[in-house]
Amino acid sequence: MEYHKKFYDLINDDLLGKENLNILEFGVKDGISTSIFLDICKKKKGKVISVDINDHSDLFKDSNWNFIHARDDDYEKIDKHILNNIDVICLDTIHEQTHIKKIIDHYHEKLKVDGLFLI
Repeated sequence: MEYHKKFYDLINDDLLGKENLNILEFGVKDGISTSIFLDICKKKKGKVISVDINDHSDLFKDSNWNFIHARDDDYEKIDKHILNNIDVICLDTIHEQTHIKKIIDHYHEKLKVDGLFLI
């Protein structure tokens, strides 16, 4: 639980003062980071888009949340659903250097200048 509080505090502090947040999350698993992002978005009038190869579409019933059942490198499918002004991208899928580089190379242009890319 200490990790979750640190993660929440880090994200919340960095996003303090921002409204209408757009968060793109790769990797849902148990939904812990998703729930943190949704909590922040409720306060900041934001949206969370989560992507995972496993179907977690029934994990949350929240109007601020959209789920995409896909690999994080299925660019054609994902790009149809995301904007080019993302405040936070959280990558928690495959933890291999070549994969991480591939994802950063594609998605970093969609991140706002003052945005966060979390790995």
